[in-house]
Amino acid sequence: MTVTGELRENVDRLLADATRDDLVRAGEGLFALAGLADREPRMRAALTDPAASPDAKRALLADVVGGQLTPLPLSVADEVVGARLRERELAEALDELAAGALFAAAEREGDLERVEDDVFRFSRVYAQAGDLRAALTDPVLPEAEKEAIITDLLSGKAAEVTVLLVRQLIARGRAHVLDRALTELAAMAAARRGRVVAEVRTAVELNEERRQRLEEALGRTVGRPVELHVIIDPDVVGSLAVRVGDELYDGTVRRQLDAAREVLAG
Repeated sequence: MTVTGELRENVDRLLADATRDDLVRAGEGLFALAGLADREPRMRAALTDPAASPDAKRALLADVVGGQLTPLPLSVADEVVGARLRERELAEALDELAAGALFAAAEREGDLERVEDDVFRFSRVYAQAGDLRAALTDPVLPEAEKEAIITDLLSGKAAEVTVLLVRQLIARGRAHVLDRALTELAAMAAARRGRVVAEVRTAVELNEERRQRLEEALGRTVGRPVELHVIIDPDVVGSLAVRVGDELYDGTVRRQLDAAREVLAG
């Protein structure tokens, strides 16, 4: 996570009283600015130059995009360029804050949990639909057509913010790492609700009682409320494989057999 400390606090204050529509426009504007920062290395270098004053960088930002952004995303971007980020962190911070603005818009409508679930469900569709992956990663297919595929696929089935988020990932050229990007978005949405995501792989569907018991057990382990993202995986034999962040809790028969083979081979 690139956005922490004073920068996070300042941006949160800017977004606190914004309307839902202003937050959506802010998210779209910040995503567009992140794309520009990726495409324009000289601008990116100037906006993160440690020798330049924050006021000088803000003046440059206003010259470059002041007429293209509404006041809220421009104010957020002012905070970003004043935060003395490294060059490689600029687009990352803008992307993170853009997604955060859209999540805040979903919160205004009471839709944040739905958006998190939408993102997870789409990640599973993307993981399993080879034709969809091929289309979205096709270097010849124009980005506008890829975005249209997302709109056709999700409109009316997912929250508006979900459609915007996934379209922005495609517009930002993230199709080749879409699995990871969607996982990160789901984790961000869960974190806004004070929860941590646990990815659970199991060969069979979990009933409500087992889900609740697993949530409670994992919550005690990690010290925070847990949101389960359950993936049906035929390769999981006999138990569950659970990942929370970078931690893997694997009690599957297959893993135990693999471990035994490693010992024998050693």
